[in-house]
This record gives sequence, structure tokens and C-alpha cells, in this order.
Amino acid sequence: FRNKEFRKVFILAFGLNYWWAVSLIYIPLEIKNLGFGDNIVGWVVAATAIPLILFERNTGRVADKRGIRFPATLGFSLLVLFVLSFPLLYFKPVLALIAFSIVNFGAAWIEPLQETYFFKVAKKEEREKLFGIYNAAQPFSSIVSPFIGGFLYFLGGSKGLWFGTAGFMLLFVFNALRIKK
Repeated sequence: FRNKEFRKVFILAFGLNYWWAVSLIYIPLEIKNLGFGDNIVGWVVAATAIPLILFERNTGRVADKRGIRFPATLGFSLLVLFVLSFPLLYFKPVLALIAFSIVNFGAAWIEPLQETYFFKVAKKEEREKLFGIYNAAQPFSSIVSPFIGGFLYFLGGSKGLWFGTAGFMLLFVFNALRIKK
């Protein structure tokens, strides 16, 4: 953590894992709160994987041409915009379902880059020693993120959760902007 670039790598991974933890808990709950049944929950959650499949190859190509900063910033920015739209679409539940389904277009720009960024920053002799520390972002996020989401929900209900999450994701946008190409 003394190395600024390794902190950015860790924060990038933590940010995406925060999103996975919060979205996999609260999107199904929100769908149920909107009055839909278990089948719709399953279809929407399954649909969230489609952007990840469709964009993985393109994300790699873009990162090769423009560096990691651009797709990481784009991805977190898209997450912020989609997450901000959630509570604004509750008046039309079908639109909220669509937003829940396509939100991971943002995550698709980040997901393939996490390890790429680590290997770009780490010297060959450091990789084995530091990879475990980098990988700690996932379990750390899995523990911390539900508490953050629960706290946001406690403070402001579902609107507080989504607006708070968007604000939190904005911090990851700023981290991505600091990535050296």
C-alpha cells in the first residue's frame, strides 16, 4: 500500500467488487419491492451477465489502444449514471427492470481490466508476492460492502441506497481518472 499505483489497483478492484456485492443483494430485493415475482428476479439477474459477455473482448481492445484509464473511467461513470436512474424510474417499474438489466454495461468496461492493471503495475519479481494482497480486495469488499449498503438503506431507504451507492461509485471514477494511462 506504500506504492500509489498499487493502491489504485486495489481501489479499482474494491470498487467493482463493491458493485457486485451491493447489486447482487439489493437489485433482487428492489425487483421484489416493485411487485415482481421470483421468475422476473431470475431473468433480470441473468440478463445482467449479457453486457459482461458482449464487451469483454472490446474492453481489452480499447485498453490496448487507449490505456486502462479510459475504459475504467467510462465503466465507473456508466455505473454512476445507471445507479442514479434506479430510483428515478420506480414510477414505471418496467423501465426500472430494464435499467437493472443493463447496468452492467458499466461493469463490463472494468471487469476484464482488474488483473490486467495489476500485472501492468507489478514488476515480474513482485507479482507472486503481491498478487494475494491485490486479491484481498474481493473478500474485503464482500465483508464491507453489505454493511455500507445496509447503512445507506437504513439512512434513506432504497433511494438512499442508490444515491449513496452512486456517490460512493463516484469516488471510484476519481480513482480511475488518476490511473496512469
